[in-house]
Amino acid sequence: MEKNWLSQSERDLITAKNCARSGDFYASAFFCHQTIEKCLKALYISRFDDLPPKTHHIDKLARLLEAPDDIVNITYALSEDYMMTRYPDVTDKLPFQSYNESMASQKISQSEKLLLWVKKKLGE
Repeated sequence: MEKNWLSQSERDLITAKNCARSGDFYASAFFCHQTIEKCLKALYISRFDDLPPKTHHIDKLARLLEAPDDIVNITYALSEDYMMTRYPDVTDKLPFQSYNESMASQKISQSEKLLLWVKKKLGE
């Protein structure tokens, strides 16, 4: 089952990159969050042989998995994107106004790093 979560995570990262290329930087950030959420859930399934918690709080997932500080820090940086990219009433700016190319690029890089860490943990 974790293979499905990991495969979808990898596809979400491709989608994040496609969104960034098209200038939809807020959508890129959203799919970076999805990338991390799904790969952490894959690791959770592998480690605990159980379904992961139904949560979008990727920082909590990382702590449950006893991730190192640099990985947890990435999840903190991406956690707020779940709400910020979806709802127009979270801040005084609309989601599409809140993100730029530089931010998307950084989030993609962070997502790649975290996905690589998970893959190593899964022995891939």
